[in-house]
Formats: sequence, structure tokens, C-alpha cells
Amino acid sequence: MAKTVAYYQNQLGETSRARPNLRKLPLRRNHEARHDRLIEDYFADDVVYAIKLRRRFRMRKELFLRIVGDLEGRFPYFQWKMDARGKSNDIHQLYTVHEGKHGFPGMLGSIDCMHWSWSLCPNTWRRQYMRGDHKEPTIILEAIASHDLWICHAFFGPAGANNNINVLDQSHVFNDIYLGKSHDVPFQANGVAYNRGYYLTDGIYPPLSVFVKSFTCPNDPKRKKFKEAQESARKDVERAFGVLKRR
Repeated sequence: MAKTVAYYQNQLGETSRARPNLRKLPLRRNHEARHDRLIEDYFADDVVYAIKLRRRFRMRKELFLRIVGDLEGRFPYFQWKMDARGKSNDIHQLYTVHEGKHGFPGMLGSIDCMHWSWSLCPNTWRRQYMRGDHKEPTIILEAIASHDLWICHAFFGPAGANNNINVLDQSHVFNDIYLGKSHDVPFQANGVAYNRGYYLTDGIYPPLSVFVKSFTCPNDPKRKKFKEAQESARKDVERAFGVLKRR
């Protein structure tokens, strides 16, 4: 009996040793190359898969392009304005508007996640999209929204019991920074120059320089005022989620 107990203790000791923290490296998804291949295969003048285009998108090419034209005419965010480097100047506009509206210079928007109920989820996938705190399958959405409900980033659909942290590890929000393709868009705050903007988050997000969180327990008037302003500005993304839920 003593030998048996000793054997199981040894086995338990072997399995309970601390394992190295194997952090997953970010995936190099190369979205720009995929976009270029999609245009070449389906929407260029000499498309490669002309017969498959209607079967895949359930519409003719002419109808699709007409819808795109109507959207560009009604919604100005589909009209990309390029600066001298060939990049969009939306970041400068976000800086200006958010500083004037919320008092946060260099603010790009607010980032958060929401769970979307999936009542028509196929039975074979239900267990992949279940969480203990939800009674039905859900799909998580990570989004960055500005003051006027412009969602400038969205990552949707990963399976598993997800939260803000593990979805952030999978999303492509920082791919340009990882790949060295991002450009410096400087701003100044309190007389100090910074190279890139930041996002407002809640307390669950990791302590990164691109995230600005509120104080957990502010103990002086200045920190209390900052906490109120930060939480008020973060309602931008919560308001965007509320609009999506009503659709």
C-alpha cells in the first residue's frame, strides 16, 4: 500500500510541475495580399473565376459594383482620403475630434468585446461556442469604435470560451505593428511628443502603452476626474454595441 501511494505521489508530482509559458506568436495573416488576390480573381476586368463569381456571392458583378457605388455615395467613411504617403488621414481626424469632444489628445477610439447570441447555431458547432455564463451559443465581437459610431476595427467569430484577453491574442488589430508596416502618427500631450495613438479600455486588458485604463480606486480629485472622463469616453464603443444589438 505504501509503495502504491508513493507511486501515485510521484506521478502527481511529475504532472503538476510548472510548465513553461508557451505564448502563441501572432499569426501573419497578410490581409493586404488576400485582398489583392480577391480583386484579381473576382472583380478585375479580366477576372480569373468569372463563372464562379455569381455562385459564390449570389449576385452578378454589375449588381455588386452598383451596391458599392451607392454605399460610397451615402456613407463618407467608404471614401478613403490619402495623404502624401499614400495612407489614410483618418487618424488625424480622430485625434482632433476626440480631443475636442472628450479632452483626450491622441485618442484613436475605445476597444471592447461583446457576446452575440447565436440561436441558429448548427448542433455540431454548439459546444464550440458555449460559455458557462451563457445559456445558448454566442459569437464574440471585438471592435474599436469612435465617437460617431464608426467601427474602424472588427474581429468576429473565433470559437471557444473567449474573453477580451484571448480574443486580443488572436485578432489582427496590431498586425501592422508586428510586421513593421505601421507609420508613426505623432501627437502631443502635456508638452510631450508621442509617436502613436492609444485606445481606451477597461481593467481586463493588459498594461500596454497603446491602452489607457481608468484608475481602480482613485484617492484624489485629479484621479477621480480622470476616471470619470475615461469611463464617459468609453461609452462610445458601448453605444456602438447597443446599436448593433437593435439591428
